[in-house]
Amino acid sequence: MIQSADQRRKTILFFRSSTLDHCLRVVTRLKQTRHPESETRWVCILQPQVEKAVVEEMNGSDPLVLTYDGNSFTHDRLNRLFADRLKQEQIDTVYIPFNNPEGRGYWDILRFSAGLKPRKIVGCTPRGDFERLTLWRFGIRRTLGAFLKSWEAIGLAAALPCIALYYLFQSFWIWTRRRRSLPLVQAGRPARLLSRPGIREGLELIARRWQLRYFRKHDISEFAENILGKLKQDGIVILPDFLPPDIVLEMKQVTDTAIGQGRYRYGDGKIASDSPPVNIDHIARLNVLDVTLYSRRFIEFALNDLIVSVANAHLGLDSFISGIVAYRTQPVAAAPSGAFLWHYDNTPLQLKAICYLTEVSEEDGPLVYVKSTHHRRVQALHYEETRIDEKDVPLEGRIVCVGKPGTVILIDTNGIHRAAPNKRRFRDVVSAIYDAGTAGRQACFYNLPIPSQDLRGLRPDQRRMLRLPEHAG
Repeated sequence: MIQSADQRRKTILFFRSSTLDHCLRVVTRLKQTRHPESETRWVCILQPQVEKAVVEEMNGSDPLVLTYDGNSFTHDRLNRLFADRLKQEQIDTVYIPFNNPEGRGYWDILRFSAGLKPRKIVGCTPRGDFERLTLWRFGIRRTLGAFLKSWEAIGLAAALPCIALYYLFQSFWIWTRRRRSLPLVQAGRPARLLSRPGIREGLELIARRWQLRYFRKHDISEFAENILGKLKQDGIVILPDFLPPDIVLEMKQVTDTAIGQGRYRYGDGKIASDSPPVNIDHIARLNVLDVTLYSRRFIEFALNDLIVSVANAHLGLDSFISGIVAYRTQPVAAAPSGAFLWHYDNTPLQLKAICYLTEVSEEDGPLVYVKSTHHRRVQALHYEETRIDEKDVPLEGRIVCVGKPGTVILIDTNGIHRAAPNKRRFRDVVSAIYDAGTAGRQACFYNLPIPSQDLRGLRPDQRRMLRLPEHAG
């Protein structure tokens, strides 16, 4: 029996699941080396705003395009939108570009792809490496492989017998409706034993892995103690006129220049195009790229001793800076989405320091926070679960954060909050993100590009916060 040309063509499912540049490079390489146009039928799942660029890269292939208008890929939504349609296809290979070397955050896409029963599933790392994936191998590597190969396992092995002894002296867990914590004995032989090098690191590892707060007490100033008390109670503290006008002005000028030159990403999702649109009037949020390259002021703000001491004491562990970002929100006619919806950030050990670069009134899209809603400790399994309907948000306790340029707001991101829609003018903001859990440990040097001259003079604790390699600077 002779097969037709269409029957001989392999059907390839391709996800636009990384940066646009990376995805286009993967497509080009696949066409050149593995899947020539005459032998390939492409099926693409991608966002509407990048459809044109991807289709042009597949010139002559006439791909089937399935658009996914969402901030992140989830298994339930992929199943609901595309499962019935794709089961009609005989998928030969699925390609999933990663935006990180380890494939963090791609479990839902892999589960959905495996349900289509393709011949094989291939992951594509940012370095251009291809790796065949299976559910069980991917799961073992992500949950056990990296952990067992790390030096941290040694500290954990040393800590486990000590934990058993510790349990005999004092209650190991404190479970309440408001918090869970890993307390330490303050005096006596158990305290001296658990404070030894190696054992302490092992216990800290457990606290970070299991998202335990208030692991140990930090020594801070009386002024910082007052801020900390309010932060623990309300989840938010507003510090008016915290930064001097000259520093605020310099950061504002960097933000204006970057947006004027097109150095930003648009959209509020984790996956955004590196190519800004021509008309930005209909875009609610513009995320400026790599602000730390253009002014040392952003690093100085994130490493402010008062903010860092409060963050460490509130989180109970020495934190890492997992991001320094500047962005602009502006008036648009579209319905609110992303950060403009009520939500929490789903990272139990995270604090943000937000600095206004422009004057913000109730009409200019201020941050709105519902105080004392930050005591949740259960992480959501899906992105949609972190978004909260207006009717479910209590009216009492809503704090509208207005202020002049230089106002700094410290928030526990477990609390319910949102950016109010801009009604009058744009709002420019700088945000420093402090993580004490696994997210902070995974923050990489290349996520915070910093000129070598700005690394000079940093203290060892500041270098650790930035996750700088020893040879940097």
